[in-house]
Amino acid sequence: MLRLLTIFLSIALLGNATAQTFGLYTYSVNPDNVSVTITDYPETATGAIEIPATIDGRSVTSIGGSAFLWCSSLTSVTIPDSVTSIGNAAFDGCFSLTSINIPDSVTSIGSSAFRNCSSLTSITIPDSVTSIGNSAFLGTNLTYSSVDGVEYLFSDSYAFLIDGSSAGGDLSLPSDVGGKPIRVIADRAFYNCTSLTSVTIPNSVTSIGDYAFWNCTGLTSITIPNSVTSIGDYAFYNCSSLTSATIGNSVTSIGNFAFGYCTSLTSVTIGNSVTSIGGYAFYDCTSLTSIIIPDSVISIGDEAFRNCTGLISATIGNSVTSIGSGTFWGCSSLTSVTIGNSVTSIGGYAFYLCTSLTNIIIPDSVTSIGTRAFESCSSLTSATIGSSVTSIGDLAFYNCTGLTSIIIPNSVTTIGSSAFSGCTGLTSATIGNSVTSIGNSAFQSCSSLVAITFEGAPPAFNIDTLTDTSSEPILYYKSYPEAYNVYKETYNLPLVYLGPPNIQVQPQGAIASLAETINLSVAATDVQGSTLTYQWMRNGVDLTGKTAASLSITSLTATDTGSYQVKVSNSEGTTTSEAAAVTIVASQLYSQEQFDSALSSGFNLGVQSVSNNAQAYGLYTSAELIDLRPGSSQLQIDNNGAVTLQLQIQRSDDLSTWTSSSDDLVEVELSMQQGKGFFRFAMPQE
Repeated sequence: MLRLLTIFLSIALLGNATAQTFGLYTYSVNPDNVSVTITDYPETATGAIEIPATIDGRSVTSIGGSAFLWCSSLTSVTIPDSVTSIGNAAFDGCFSLTSINIPDSVTSIGSSAFRNCSSLTSITIPDSVTSIGNSAFLGTNLTYSSVDGVEYLFSDSYAFLIDGSSAGGDLSLPSDVGGKPIRVIADRAFYNCTSLTSVTIPNSVTSIGDYAFWNCTGLTSITIPNSVTSIGDYAFYNCSSLTSATIGNSVTSIGNFAFGYCTSLTSVTIGNSVTSIGGYAFYDCTSLTSIIIPDSVISIGDEAFRNCTGLISATIGNSVTSIGSGTFWGCSSLTSVTIGNSVTSIGGYAFYLCTSLTNIIIPDSVTSIGTRAFESCSSLTSATIGSSVTSIGDLAFYNCTGLTSIIIPNSVTTIGSSAFSGCTGLTSATIGNSVTSIGNSAFQSCSSLVAITFEGAPPAFNIDTLTDTSSEPILYYKSYPEAYNVYKETYNLPLVYLGPPNIQVQPQGAIASLAETINLSVAATDVQGSTLTYQWMRNGVDLTGKTAASLSITSLTATDTGSYQVKVSNSEGTTTSEAAAVTIVASQLYSQEQFDSALSSGFNLGVQSVSNNAQAYGLYTSAELIDLRPGSSQLQIDNNGAVTLQLQIQRSDDLSTWTSSSDDLVEVELSMQQGKGFFRFAMPQE
């Protein structure tokens, strides 16, 4: 039953890859699709085996957890040099195993990997190994070298500290054992060594395994040398007397719960090579007062500093991209925190119950604030939300009773349910113009809230779900919404418009003649009834003195042609109208000289008189007195005195070249009295 359970867990850790067989071997294809992991071998197998280097064209790179568990009749195993890791309990219970060949390619040996291999009397660990799991060789007959009660195994070049469970007092680990420097402190090496008070780690050690100093309750200080690159999970867990820790500059990762429950830890120095801090790494370090996370750190695991109740200040480096869920949960003494400018997300519960936090500045790099991120930060009086935040999670600032005002930037599109609920000191809230969704009870129980200002048109909501009867804020908005009446009447909202004027009727363009008069006008409203001011423009330039709702242009000239707009302003801003084009018809822009030439050249007609009236220049719109001299080729009078006027219609595009056709000849019969040969031709009256 134990074997079946262990195999199941091993397969689960491999991502439930489909099991396949190759001879007696069961294996799974790794995610890279070019390598495989041996997952099982028949426990009835006997004698010596040589694990293949490849299966179906793929390299064998890993011997999975419990792969050869209880293969009690195996006597010898040869592992190919393609393998890099030997999993937990891989050969556990191989009682008859006398020889094992571990190649130089292997870098890690898992927990209990060779446990209960009672016939195993010698083993060569390759120099490539950088980590050895707890109880990896427990129950074997290997001969250890012991120095000061600490037991070691060896590779060709290094010593591996396997077991220090008998150590106590002040322990100074030697720089080498038998001429070989100590490379690895194995998992659980000093597990539960409650009498150990101090440890000096030599500069040759590169890794400190999982649970290495677990529950060393008498340990008071630790200096981790610069040679160490990794600190395993739970490495110093519950070292309750540990007061200080210095982490060397080569460490790249601090494991989960590495310093969890180190309740006496007052200071920790994190080296500038650390890139990741594991989840719960400093959980419940209640005496820790400050933490500086260097710029090298990229990720901080969930609840890394949870319940560090003595923590007063925290500085988060500029390379951290995310603050995990619950990172500073329950840090009740935290008064200030500096968030680096690479952080893009603040996880849920990140600062939950940081009851002494007074101010928070969320940098512009942050795009999301998680659920309950700042819930119950009761001393928080100021919160600046960066201009890239798009979402504020449910209950994000719930019960922040000291918060008096909040400005939600224009980047935010969603405000979660109860986001600011219970902020009893909140008197005003400004909501940016991109918000499209506001969750239920977003401002519920904000008993001091008197005003909510929307920079844009308010999204659809019901006032009863936004707040409650504990407050009746006036809702101000700065963008005139199409659904104003719906908001006002359907939801009975106390809406007050604070935005710039709303233009309801735009100015209309005009086509006119020289010397005519045109009128342009605009109609704008302001719900709050403030005084509106106007400034007309032509082609984007203000027109001096043109500051009324309407613009009258008299005696049009060519320079009046252009694009007209009007700026309408109130105390909240300015709205600019659409452009209205004013055009002077080209045919009405002729000079007196062009007009005279056109009349005389083709029709033998002349101008009777030209007054100072500018309409005399209009070739098609004015009614002029034309002198028709009897006897001209266009005018014929018969014996009965009947007059026939013959007109040739000519066309021109430029008033210099004229064309006509025979179809363009028009005859008009005129009635005239003897001796009077003047006629006046005019445009028909409307």
